[in-house]
Amino acid sequence: MGVLGFLGFGEAAFHFGSGLVEAGKKDVYAYDRAFSPDFDAKAHETAMDRIQSSGVRAVASVAELVKVSDFVVMAVPATAAKAAAEELLASMSAGDHLVDVCSSSPDQKLELAGQCEAKGVIYTDCPMLGPLPVYREKVPMAASGTGAKAWRDAMTPEGLVIELIEGEAGKASRIKLARSIFTKGFEALLVETFQFARKNGVEDVVMRSVEDSMDRVTFRQSATRYMAGDLVHAARRAHELEDAVEIMKSTGLKPLLAEGALQRLRASEKLGAAEKLGGKMPETLDEVYAIWEQYGAI
Repeated sequence: MGVLGFLGFGEAAFHFGSGLVEAGKKDVYAYDRAFSPDFDAKAHETAMDRIQSSGVRAVASVAELVKVSDFVVMAVPATAAKAAAEELLASMSAGDHLVDVCSSSPDQKLELAGQCEAKGVIYTDCPMLGPLPVYREKVPMAASGTGAKAWRDAMTPEGLVIELIEGEAGKASRIKLARSIFTKGFEALLVETFQFARKNGVEDVVMRSVEDSMDRVTFRQSATRYMAGDLVHAARRAHELEDAVEIMKSTGLKPLLAEGALQRLRASEKLGAAEKLGGKMPETLDEVYAIWEQYGAI
């Protein structure tokens, strides 16, 4: 069990904190510069609306937040993380827990972990791996660093979903970055696909076709099939995609994702794995990973 204090009360902390309160946790606190009426008027209004509707208790300073919290959860934008951490550490003492959920780089997380260690502060790198408006306090998290186990052990009984990742700070954030390549890339891919489909008046048919293919099997099965197929069929798929790129250009659309995908397919073709495999696709992800390593793809 432990008292949580959020440094920063933007959208992420709001959904996380309000979810905890609704689930019955009363000892949740927050501090945000926007709580001050001297801050930007619109930001102050938003912050006060959030704190009042969430049930989270506002405090007046970073020092007060540290004093009332067993775990201080730093939840500020990545661009503000370094300055926020400096202000936070100035008020923290040996044995205090800092849980960093910011979207900072792994190297920045490792640097901050070193600063914490020098002061005796216990640091956890703990990125959130899902949309907060959907998951709220149940958002899946990965935790690495010296404080990861203590954080997981204290918060699991509270209903938080934390996977312990062996290794130093920054290791958990590498998971988030890899995941972001997919989620942000998928978002961009959907936008480009359906701009093209809409331009050609076939958006409903394309949606039904893709939906039918995706809904028939699990995501893992689809991922295995696509990555295994990439090793064998990259050349053929690249040729097909070249045609799509040209058609997109002719309709006045920029094939930003499609051209990137074409480069990706050409790179897979150049590995030369297709010939060695004799047209037989790998059956498991472990086989795919082994082939990538064997042919120098990773």
